[in-house]
Amino acid sequence: MIHLDTSFLIEAVRGDAGAVRKLQDWDSRGETLAISSVAWAEFLCGPLADGDLELAVQIVGEPQNFTPEHAVIAARLFNVSGDGVAR
Repeated sequence: MIHLDTSFLIEAVRGDAGAVRKLQDWDSRGETLAISSVAWAEFLCGPLADGDLELAVQIVGEPQNFTPEHAVIAARLFNVSGDGVAR
C-alpha cells in the first residue's frame, strides 16, 4: 500500500505528467493507494476546481484513520528520510 501526501494528490488531480506516470506505474504493479485523514483534510482545504474531489476519491478511495501510533511512525520516517535537516 502506498500512502499519498497532499502535495502529490494535488499534482495527480491537476494532471502533472510526473504524478500521472507514477500513478500509472503503481497501477500496473497492482499497488493499492491510500491517504490519511490528515492529508485528506489538507486536500479538502483547496482550492478545488470542478471535478477535483471526484477524481481524488477515484485515486485514493476513503481516507484512512490517523492514530497517535501512526503519528509516531510518520515522524520517525520523516526524520530518517534525509530531509536535509541536521539532527
